[in-house]
Amino acid sequence: MPDLHWCHVMEEESFEDIEIATFINENYIAMKVDREERPDVDAIYMSAVQAITGRGGGGP
Repeated sequence: MPDLHWCHVMEEESFEDIEIATFINENYIAMKVDREERPDVDAIYMSAVQAITGRGGGGP
């Protein structure tokens, strides 16, 4: 459940703020993967984050 909490925090603080949402949409491809529903997809992206950064990834 902690992941769900942070998704809501991120949604309220970032995605619903017009200025931040505009910046994200213009500079990134934003996506949210439900780890519980799609652990296979989460594993792919977590492996990529770890390979690129050399450390763990995860929530905001």
